[in-house]
Amino acid sequence: MGLMELGLLPLLLDGDSVELLASRFGVSMDSIESVNGIGDPNNITVGALYYIPLNSS
Repeated sequence: MGLMELGLLPLLLDGDSVELLASRFGVSMDSIESVNGIGDPNNITVGALYYIPLNSS
């Protein structure tokens, strides 16, 4: 996946989840987890930067 295919979420806010990000950006949870190496979607870091794949569903 090239850099032009990724969007960048500037900041993960308190209360955000992988599910919420997937819904907000119209992509699958699996794609967000895969691109960011997230093994446990319940263990994400508030204040961290996460890549959002732009052309995924």
